[in-house]
Amino acid sequence: PRACPVFLYHYGYDLSAEKRKAKFVRTSTLLKKQIEEEPYVFRHRHDLAACYLTNFMYEEAATEGRRALKMAEEYTMGQQGLVPWTYFITAFAYLKLGQLDSAERYSQMALQGSPQHLDSFFILVNIYHETQNWQALEPAGRRYLEILEGLKRNPGRFGNIMHNTVNEQWRVHLALGDLHLEQGQNNKADIEFKEAFLLTPNPSECHKIIGHFYSE
Repeated sequence: PRACPVFLYHYGYDLSAEKRKAKFVRTSTLLKKQIEEEPYVFRHRHDLAACYLTNFMYEEAATEGRRALKMAEEYTMGQQGLVPWTYFITAFAYLKLGQLDSAERYSQMALQGSPQHLDSFFILVNIYHETQNWQALEPAGRRYLEILEGLKRNPGRFGNIMHNTVNEQWRVHLALGDLHLEQGQNNKADIEFKEAFLLTPNPSECHKIIGHFYSE
């Protein structure tokens, strides 16, 4: 037997603003109650961090992510596959808050325990592109693409780790294309941009980003 990819379409997130707010209040209230009753259950704090992140509450997501990670080593109890996901939640929250040093630190911490953690490389690509750390950007981007290719070929080899950025490959190609523009390698940049355009779910946004790169 071997693992095969399964695609689930979760319509629970496709809600109006009013329903989304009601769902958040309901979910976060239940999770806080669970934390109060079972303060040493890692999963509750992980889920609360994820709840905050999906509602764009980045300060709260980072705080709960840190709390979850402090207890992760002792209290995961067979849920180790969740820990890289918690690192991603925390790092992504810091990325959105503009606290890039913290985002990089938590991504690197995740990679110490899970060297093939796709999402951590995605975070690093964003950080290095934002800071124009071109020397670090290319290896991070190439590693993301290598891991993603391996994940598509044999998902079972990666265990029960959650991958949040599988569909963000086009953004990595955009960052690599901008890197090649900076290096004066326009042909290589065009290849990356064409690949991004083939993969993006939002062609107009992709075109806008590429146009911005050329205008700088």
